[in-house]
Amino acid sequence: MIQNMPEVYDDTESVLNKNKSCFSYRVFPDSSNEFINITYSLETEMVLSIELVDLFGQKLKTILPKQNQQAGNHTLQIPVSDFSTGTYFLTLSSTNQTITKKIVIK
Repeated sequence: MIQNMPEVYDDTESVLNKNKSCFSYRVFPDSSNEFINITYSLETEMVLSIELVDLFGQKLKTILPKQNQQAGNHTLQIPVSDFSTGTYFLTLSSTNQTITKKIVIK
């Protein structure tokens, strides 16, 4: 069994962290050659960051630097045409939780 491997989710995932703050996070489409859309909803204000990493865990791009985000719904559209065809991971991190989702760039 692999230790310290991040959890990977394929669809919308809600997370209840230690502070009882909840967020949901969705990436669509899961494969694209132009844009990836990220939507997330926060029940309370929290610090978040979003990064794109390769299969080896190497950070390729910081999509959202670690910063305070207001409660509510948020949407980002990320151009992916500059990246090579392959499998990548988007990692959304809060103070107490990290969720990683797989994406495919065609």
